[in-house]
Amino acid sequence: MTKKTIPQKLAKLLPPFIREWVRIFYLLHGLKAKLRWDGDISAWIVHRPFSNPDKKMPVVVRSFKEFRRIAQFGKNQEDIVYHWLHAIKDCKVFYDIGAANGLEGFLCHHLHDSKVCFVEPFTASIETIMRNVYVLAKRDGSHDKFEVVHAGANDQSYYDRAFMLCPPKAGETQISFSDPNSYERRGRVFNPVTSQWVFGISIDEMHMKYKMDVPTHVKIDVDGFEHRVINGAINTIKSQDVISWAIEITGEENLTHIDKIMTDNGYEEIARWEHYPGLPARTFDIIYSLPAHVDYFKKAILTIRAY
Repeated sequence: MTKKTIPQKLAKLLPPFIREWVRIFYLLHGLKAKLRWDGDISAWIVHRPFSNPDKKMPVVVRSFKEFRRIAQFGKNQEDIVYHWLHAIKDCKVFYDIGAANGLEGFLCHHLHDSKVCFVEPFTASIETIMRNVYVLAKRDGSHDKFEVVHAGANDQSYYDRAFMLCPPKAGETQISFSDPNSYERRGRVFNPVTSQWVFGISIDEMHMKYKMDVPTHVKIDVDGFEHRVINGAINTIKSQDVISWAIEITGEENLTHIDKIMTDNGYEEIARWEHYPGLPARTFDIIYSLPAHVDYFKKAILTIRAY
């Protein structure tokens, strides 16, 4: 049995909520992160290093859940999306679909100086992303590196409701565009708390209709709605302009549908990670790559995992 340290013993005496805050600050301290208040945006900013300990990435945090996300980001060594973000190269334009507070997109910009297009329907998350863009623009004038799309990723464009299955506050992620039943609950019961009408947009429309830059890498995390997002990206997939995709896929039906589309159009699976082994509605993060890059990605992801 591991012997508890004095701080661990003292932490047991604290109320659970305070104890959780102490744990988050302890994690941030272990990451050599710094915490500062920014009066311009009325928010805390965590400055956390990643691959380069001398270059810290600023992350705006406006709630306990956002604190926890940046403290735990990459902590799980099985997180292949985190490893993929470090491994990708020649990343000119990154689409962060289902961005939440934008951690993956901001990390991609931080590591590769790429342009990032965020797509997110939840207003509270959009506010966090916008504040983070402001912080980066104030630091190094990089505002032209970001496109922020307040919309639900979909197979076509139209207005519909984004259903909040959670309190409408920063850090929450239980959001479903158009169809609240598409959100994967794994047996849990969620009733929409409130909703907001927002635009729906497809990946194809982003660059073909609205003239945003064509992506070179795409991340999709939309909690059960990914089949609709992929259906709205068929032309982009067929073009093979995207070097690699990281897609969170939930359920056997979605998995079969998406895997067929990707493989029929020349992409190969290079890695997968199951989030909740043994639970129903199995959920996987799957990385797909063009064949010319498969060997590189497999080697790079394995190397990064070894650290």
